[in-house]
This record gives sequence, C-alpha cells and structure tokens, in this order.
Amino acid sequence: MAINPRDLTIVIPAYRCARFLPATVRSALRCGEMPILIVEDHAPDDTLETAQALAKQNPGRITVVAQPKNLGTTRNWQSALEQVRTPLTLKLDDDDIIDPPYVQAAMEFLEEHPKVGIVAGADHDIPEDFGVGEDLANSDFPVTDSPVTAADFREYSGVDAAELVLRADPYPGSSSTIYRMSTWREVGGFDANLGWCADREIWFRVALHASIAQTKREVVFHRMHPIGVTGNFRRGDRFCYEWSYMYRKTRRAWPQRELTPLFRRHMAVNSKAFFGSCRRAARAGRFKEIIPRALAGFRDAAWALSV
Repeated sequence: MAINPRDLTIVIPAYRCARFLPATVRSALRCGEMPILIVEDHAPDDTLETAQALAKQNPGRITVVAQPKNLGTTRNWQSALEQVRTPLTLKLDDDDIIDPPYVQAAMEFLEEHPKVGIVAGADHDIPEDFGVGEDLANSDFPVTDSPVTAADFREYSGVDAAELVLRADPYPGSSSTIYRMSTWREVGGFDANLGWCADREIWFRVALHASIAQTKREVVFHRMHPIGVTGNFRRGDRFCYEWSYMYRKTRRAWPQRELTPLFRRHMAVNSKAFFGSCRRAARAGRFKEIIPRALAGFRDAAWALSV
C-alpha cells in the first residue's frame, strides 16, 4: 500500500540532549520524507544550537521551535504536538533511535485500521554512549533482525485494550508511539499532572474512544542515562507517586470487575514501592520525606484492599 510520508510529523521534544540529538535526528531522517519538528525546552546546554545546526544541514526537512521558558517534560510534549497539522505524529524522544521500517509499517497499519487511535512497539535498551559521536551518528542502526510489517501489529479494544495497557507486556515504547491526531485531540492530549508516565496514562484514555494497537517486537533503541527523564525520577524516587495517581485516575475510568485483580496487584506493588522509598530517603538523609511516603504507602495498600 502506498503511504504518503507527509501524513506524519516526527516530533522531537528536546531538552539537555546536545550529545544525543544527532543520532536521534539521523534515525528520523531515514524514516522517509516526513517533516521533523524539534521543540527545544529552554535547555541550559547546547541543545538549541545543535538542533539549529541539524536544521541548517537538512533544509526543508527540519523545523526548530525554541520555548521562551522551560515548560517541563509533559508540557513541552503537549506544546509540541499542539503544533502538528498532519493526521499522524510520532513522538520521538530526543535521545532514542527509531527503526525506519517500523514507522512505515505502523502508518500502513493505521491506514488499514481507521478505528485505531494509537500504536507502539517495544524498546531495546542501549547504554548512554551508543551512537554518540559523528561517525556513529551518521551510521544506520538496524533495531530488528527483519523489517517490521503491518502484519506484526494486533488491534485491541474495550476491556481488552485496558488490560493490555495494565499488563504492559511489553511496555509500549514512548519513542515508538504514533498518535492519530484526531484521537489525541479528542482525549485532550497528555495529562500535565504527570511528569514521567504521561505517555502511558494517555493509552487508557485513548482506549475509551478508539482501538489501540501494538507490536511486541523491539522497534526503538531506548537510551539509558542519568540525565534523562527516567534518571531524574529515579534520583528523586518519584515513581511511586506517579503510579499512584495514574492507577487511581484510570480505575475511575475503567471500573469493570474483570480489571479489578490487575488494579489491586498494581497498587499493592506500588504500596511496597512507597515503603522502599522510605528506606532510601532515610539512607539519603531526606528524613522529612519518610512520613509522607509511609502514609502514601498505607493509603495505597488500603486502596488495593478496597477496590
């Protein structure tokens, strides 16, 4: 099936990623003639200058927008996607590397399945320095042994869709997620109350309005490093607060009895995570955090028993 590459915009929200951005953009350029939009979030390093240099090297392909002040991860995502005018958007994180055949296959699948509002594949974790440097940044990285095709995706709807996202096996890779923009706008975009898992929470809301789809194949190189969003949340030990908010909100939207065991299990695990964070706060000397974290852990445990 002939797919018009101009129907998709590759959006790269960028912050403190000057080292990694060339490899990310290189992988985006290999996907086809899609427009590439880099939205720089007022970073203190050379991210903006790097983005502008890449745009100058690729005239007509890359647009760079600089935020006048730092918005934070999720608000920058929201601002970036609000500027998109194409029917589809791939949100590619500024330090990851996408597999081009996957993008083509996902677009073909979305064309064939108009009820699907969001698709993704799985991550393959890579170390901090993978693909960094001029030689590597200009190389091709095959993420998969064989090209992904539209037949590799499976469509889910209703409770089956919610269960898929709850199980997260495999976790839908943030940088492989392609949004049908009409659905994204219908659900209101990302939840700005979340700073780390907003890209997962939105799947639950999309599933209320449309089908979702996923391939279990690894289609994106996900970079692991300390200054990324995940690294920042790990240092602040804030994962458990995000999970608690997301599961409570999601349960209100998905009250079906068949989902109850999964919600209970997730919140029980999150309760234990709060108590583990208490120990880490004590070891780090952050004593003011201990009581609030412990209370949140007990609250999640009670919720797990009562849901």
